[in-house]
Amino acid sequence: PELITGERENLLHLAAHKGEADLITYLLSHPLAQKWIDQPNGRGERPLHRALQGEPKRAAVHLLVDAMISVDLPNQEGET
Repeated sequence: PELITGERENLLHLAAHKGEADLITYLLSHPLAQKWIDQPNGRGERPLHRALQGEPKRAAVHLLVDAMISVDLPNQEGET
């Protein structure tokens, strides 16, 4: 089962926002990782958007980019 918050965020959104590199690595090895990577939350933000908004950003961003995420998917404001 997946965890989806009231903001429609999955575990990868939460880990990315908090910069939890070890948890991101673990989640990316999960069979559902490909679904989670590009899943938008209630504001249209993907885990990469959340990583860029959180602290620390560096580890989370690198892990997500290395996972071959789509870096050109916009949120509801059109930001990529």
